[in-house]
Amino acid sequence: MQTSKDYLHVFLDMGDALLNSGAEIFRVEDTLNRMGYACGATHMNVFVITSSIVITMEFPGDGARTQTRRIHECGGNDFTKLEQLNDLSRRFCSHPVSAAELRNEFEKINANRPKPLWKLLGSVLAACSFALFYGGTIPDAITAGIAAILIWSLQKYLRPVCMNEVTFQFAASFLTGCAICGFTLLCPFLHMDKIMIGDIMLLIPGLMSTNAIRDVLIGDTLSGIIRLIAALLLAAALALGFMGAIILLGGLDFDHNDGYTADYRSYRICGFWSSFSHETKYLPLAAAGGFLSWLVFLFGKSLWGSVFLPALLAGFIADVYAEILARICKETSTSFFVTSVIPLIPGSTLYYCMSSIVEGNPMQALNYGRDTFLFAFGIAAGMSIAWAICYFLRSVKAR
Repeated sequence: MQTSKDYLHVFLDMGDALLNSGAEIFRVEDTLNRMGYACGATHMNVFVITSSIVITMEFPGDGARTQTRRIHECGGNDFTKLEQLNDLSRRFCSHPVSAAELRNEFEKINANRPKPLWKLLGSVLAACSFALFYGGTIPDAITAGIAAILIWSLQKYLRPVCMNEVTFQFAASFLTGCAICGFTLLCPFLHMDKIMIGDIMLLIPGLMSTNAIRDVLIGDTLSGIIRLIAALLLAAALALGFMGAIILLGGLDFDHNDGYTADYRSYRICGFWSSFSHETKYLPLAAAGGFLSWLVFLFGKSLWGSVFLPALLAGFIADVYAEILARICKETSTSFFVTSVIPLIPGSTLYYCMSSIVEGNPMQALNYGRDTFLFAFGIAAGMSIAWAICYFLRSVKAR
């Protein structure tokens, strides 16, 4: 006869893996609750924040058992693993198996690691695409791609020896900023701001800040606050690193624009880059999501002129799109949503906020900082509204 003790360890491992693959807090709690009841528990209580998981299970005649897991790393984006874990949980809920069999299936999935060369290719493509996306030239895109190789190397070799993620963020942004400034000084025809924006998108905690606001809006207040503080620290380290490089080399001019006036040809670039977070069979769907979100944002921008309402509308449409695909493909909505909103992540406004500080223009820095916040808040609000509507419809259907 299976007991709660048999399942607790594997459930904690699955929760840890889900968090590190990019799953939301509510998704981890819901998944573990469903799996617990599916295997025969009469009572399940799951509490998850970004740094720990607490599970209480009670089986008939066995009493309640509670175990806690400290999460040392959280916030990855391995959507292939996330989809595999989601599929495993669905299969387990439909046809429960023993804890040993579940452990065996989990270990097979957890042993898979992203191929380093694929990540390198994705980083280079991302940096090149965003340099073009924000108005850069072909030489700017090539330079951004070269800098992306440096970032990939730092992530692979420097990150493991850094004290924490904030330290790595500062070191990586400073070294990358120095390299980009050096390229710009050697080749005056390059546009430093376009190159830096392309590479900032590889490091900016835009998704973390958006998820933090979303967590607060849907009721996971503690997790949201923790994530928001972490995102602010990482963003500050990123800004300080690039600012340090700019100040060190000095004498460089900035070509300011509003940060979201990419020409229409950029749609296909944006969608193509977005697709690299998915399995091959979902590439067209992920690309379409990136295309759709930016199209909706520009449409809203033409109507309202501000940043918040267009970002809210784009976030809403992106989440509805992701929820529909999740039902059709039997996958998580997270992976589809994240790739759909990548074009909206405010990397350019963060960069221009940073450069305005370096130039000694506090009012302009304040305006760009405001836009950065409104972008993140708008995306999170739109996503939360869509999620609340979908949750309501699922609840009505279940009754």
